[in-house]
Amino acid sequence: MGKPNHTQGYIWQNPENTEGLKVPIGKGARLIVCHDGSPSFGFVNNSKLVFRCKSGSTEDYHSQMNADIFEKWFVEILANLEEPSVVVMDNASYHSMLAEEYPRANVRKAYIQKWLEKKCISYSPVETLCELREKVKMAIPREKKYKLDAVALQMDHEVVRLPPYHCQYN
Repeated sequence: MGKPNHTQGYIWQNPENTEGLKVPIGKGARLIVCHDGSPSFGFVNNSKLVFRCKSGSTEDYHSQMNADIFEKWFVEILANLEEPSVVVMDNASYHSMLAEEYPRANVRKAYIQKWLEKKCISYSPVETLCELREKVKMAIPREKKYKLDAVALQMDHEVVRLPPYHCQYN
């Protein structure tokens, strides 16, 4: 079984611990690796993305992959696919940007009013924040529409999303 620093937990040592392999201390540098391929065609040309996480960062290394980086990489691989393809995607937050943003529950009343105006949804200035939130809730489509799904469709590809919390399908 490997350890976080990619070494074996049990290694050979002499009884005095003066010879043999030593397990490094700490986790070491982390890399983020993205690559795309299929069993039939192998890896997609120019689809490799590898970068080192910022050293000394106290943040979780997952936070260093973000929606902008992923979208740029995803569009590049779609352009390199030789024929219309189905892309299977999990539910990582940076894979799941919505095609349209909706006001969150913690925004101010004025922001919701501007959003409703842009959507041509009528409201009264005397309506409470709670009533305005209900109008937003009614305007949100039941089925989520994702930005990357639309990008893929424009390029003659389809995205199929794995159900949440079913990592056995990855």
